[in-house]
Amino acid sequence: MKFLVLACITTLFSVSLFAQLNVIQYKLDNGLTVILNPDKNQSTISGAVAVNTGSKNDPLDATGISHYLEHLLFKGTTELGTTNYKAEKVHLDSIYYLYDELAKTKEEEKRDEIQQRINYHSVEASQYAMPNEFDKLLKSIGSTGINATTNNDLTIYYNTFPSHQAQKWLNIYAHRFLDPVFRSFQSELEVVYEEKNRAMDNLQIRILEAYNREFYRNHPYGEKTTLGTTEHLKNPSLKKMYDYYKTYYVANNMALIVSGNFEIGTIKPFIKENFGKLKTGIIPKNKIAPPTAFLGKKLVKKRITPIKVGIYGFRTVPQFHLDEAPLVVADYLLQNDANTGFIDELTVNNKIMMAFSFSDQMDEAGNQTFIIIPKVFIQSFNKVEKLLFSQLDKLKNGSFSDQLLTSVKNEIYKNNQLEIEDIQNRVYLMASAFRAGLTWKELKKKLESVKKVTKEDIQRVAKQYFGENYLAIHSRTGFPKKEKLDKPAFQTLKINQDKNSTYAEAFNLIQELEPQERFIDFEEDLEIIQLGEKSNLYVVENRTNDIYELEIKFHQGQLSEPKLEALKEFMDLSYPTGRKLRAFKENIGVLGSSLSFSSSSNSFSISLKGIEKNLPQLLQQIDSLIKSPVVNEKNLKTIANIFKTDRKQEEDDAVLIAQAIAQYGLYGENSLLSNRLTVKEISNITVSEYLTLWKEVKSRAVSIHFSGKTNASDLKKLLAQNLTLNYNGTSEVPYPVNLVKRDRNEVVLIDNNKIRQSHLFFIKNTGMYTKADDSRTALFKQYFDGGFSGILTQEVREYRSLAYSSSANINYTLAKKPESYFYTYIGTQADKTNESVKLTYDLIQNMPEKPERLTDIKKNVTLKQQADFPDFRELSSVVESYLMVGYKQDPNELSAPEYKEISFNNLVSFYESKIQAQATFLGIHGDSKQFDIKELEKIGKIIKLKKEDVIRF
Repeated sequence: MKFLVLACITTLFSVSLFAQLNVIQYKLDNGLTVILNPDKNQSTISGAVAVNTGSKNDPLDATGISHYLEHLLFKGTTELGTTNYKAEKVHLDSIYYLYDELAKTKEEEKRDEIQQRINYHSVEASQYAMPNEFDKLLKSIGSTGINATTNNDLTIYYNTFPSHQAQKWLNIYAHRFLDPVFRSFQSELEVVYEEKNRAMDNLQIRILEAYNREFYRNHPYGEKTTLGTTEHLKNPSLKKMYDYYKTYYVANNMALIVSGNFEIGTIKPFIKENFGKLKTGIIPKNKIAPPTAFLGKKLVKKRITPIKVGIYGFRTVPQFHLDEAPLVVADYLLQNDANTGFIDELTVNNKIMMAFSFSDQMDEAGNQTFIIIPKVFIQSFNKVEKLLFSQLDKLKNGSFSDQLLTSVKNEIYKNNQLEIEDIQNRVYLMASAFRAGLTWKELKKKLESVKKVTKEDIQRVAKQYFGENYLAIHSRTGFPKKEKLDKPAFQTLKINQDKNSTYAEAFNLIQELEPQERFIDFEEDLEIIQLGEKSNLYVVENRTNDIYELEIKFHQGQLSEPKLEALKEFMDLSYPTGRKLRAFKENIGVLGSSLSFSSSSNSFSISLKGIEKNLPQLLQQIDSLIKSPVVNEKNLKTIANIFKTDRKQEEDDAVLIAQAIAQYGLYGENSLLSNRLTVKEISNITVSEYLTLWKEVKSRAVSIHFSGKTNASDLKKLLAQNLTLNYNGTSEVPYPVNLVKRDRNEVVLIDNNKIRQSHLFFIKNTGMYTKADDSRTALFKQYFDGGFSGILTQEVREYRSLAYSSSANINYTLAKKPESYFYTYIGTQADKTNESVKLTYDLIQNMPEKPERLTDIKKNVTLKQQADFPDFRELSSVVESYLMVGYKQDPNELSAPEYKEISFNNLVSFYESKIQAQATFLGIHGDSKQFDIKELEKIGKIIKLKKEDVIRF
């Protein structure tokens, strides 16, 4: 939780990689900030446009407008996304007028009439519209990760693309902001409704929104959620949206950020040519006052959580404040990856059920927040508050060692390096600096601040900010009533996505550089050394920084031994014989590394990350743990508490339960989630049983993955000298689990009247996997689910607004004789379930045939492979997965020449045999009162299950 929350904050204090980065920052004549970071170590480019505005600037009577605008800026312009803007505009103007009328009207009957008139003009306008053309053109240049994000302070539009397509990318990204048209307004509003419903089902979002409303009362961070209120979503105003766009989307309030493999001299003229056209404007001065200080303890009682929870918030400082650095270090002293923080102590020592700590510094304010789960029945909120303040007192009194302080500084440094080596994270960091009005040089001056933080600095900020003035939310078990967004009876849009706009015609004529194909070379891109019959060492060179990653994967997973899920927690709390847990973890931190354990379906892993120069010393420490781990008997209760807390939250996790249904559809009673241990079973495992289990795990063969500067030969020697591993052990990877064979359709339903969305999984067993199908599989996936350009998302989301989330894929099992399967997921509003099921099933069984798309799809797949090339941290795992199913070279290299030979008829034949002809499993998790179960019987026999039938708690 901490790492995700702090990702954008802690990267500010990285040093060594920053010193290497070449960053050029300047402004165009219109005031647009340009930030360029050429990096020859990258294979692609990450580009973004950041706008210095977010939901804090939404009008109070139109919350959610900045986020909704972000959606509509994907819909095109007066030249892009339309076949005849003049004819389309007649209807768009009527829609503009009618939405203003809707906002003034309170009578429901009259509102319905206006909505139907809006729908009429929306349908008529849609005859000229191609709202996905922007996505289609980006896909045509090999773009991946096409998206945008709106938060309180910033809106950013971004994606990754191949290096040779920079000129086209700059052209279309500038054009999208010149004369945008907010087409498909009504249908996209329905998509935003879906996103709102999904958020209402998400426990973490619900809690954070409730917390922010209280913590930032009478302040934009609390009054204005990014998604907006239900009332404002039902009464949107195009006039207010255009006003917002004209106010904040001006060149001098925007930044173009490009990071990756490019030449500055090559792209600078194109930047000026394209982005120099954006208009300059007068930016409103920020008049947001700081949030009102708490005077003493402010207590709020609620029922918003499935278990008893205390949430405590302290006001701190905004981003880039002088006190931010010591507060970040203090935050890591409270909770960190090694579990050596003062808040970690409460859980590790079994003083409470569970605790989390995180900080958040935004533009206008900051907070330090603690979420504490008391022991059931025996702990009051007063008791846990006393425990919290006793830990905060240790911070104030400086009751921590220099070793711990060094350890957390090393952790911050390590996390920073790992974050910024990814160019997408790098781009977001640059956007944060722009947002704060800092040049890159000014930002770099702040980078040494964490290094210089002293114990006295931490004591000072702890006393200043973690005192008697704070917010306390005491939440007892309860499920707050969710707002209702009903499905409107609107007519489907009439959109033809296969035409070209005048902009597209010109875009396609822009000169492209020659593409540079790149495939994984199993001999040049990494070193592979056989350590034993089943054990291998995979080594990839790190040319970026001084941070290594080492993963030791034992060849036994949860499929063969469900107890490994609990063994992971046992090993996290273990320490070598003759040592103490805290001292052991601190010592690893002082060596600049982190240690963690994980389990998956096919492996149990030890993961190490850190400063590479200390690796030999670290391995000696780890070996002593591997040989003889010790766990205090009291910590068995800590393990039980971890699972009690997680499982209680999982009972309310609609998506996880839906995934459990999908696993059941694939593997039946042999699925991972239906065979995991219950909390009671985990609570009964003894130390002796854990040690026996660990002995069994470490007897297995291993796969060792390493990214760093040490070469494979030297690393092999280093491992042999310092680690006790059984290279000749047995292997249970891949563990055989067969897919369920069906000869008829079936529908599995798990009813849940507490959720607003239905989660639908369509699954087909498509037979034995063969490598000969790879090229057709890739083309089919792009055709059926190529994002906004694919059949699925266009039909389900864009034309009918039935879902916010939709995806499909063909995958294969990891087995000696792998099987393949097809799945489709739809997340839809509960009262749209029947319509979504009928449409999606029809798309799967009667796939629309659009042969004219095949040429673009072939190009998209080829270029996408280049943009998706794995980075050096992922590369060895990708290669191992290829080797496991029998590849001796990159399968993309084998498929590339085959694309040219595949006709649309070949693709249809593949679909008919692999997908259309196979029986369908439909899994549904939703509120059955909101849909007609009898309609579902048209697909197959309905089997009603309880969630406990597919997932054990």
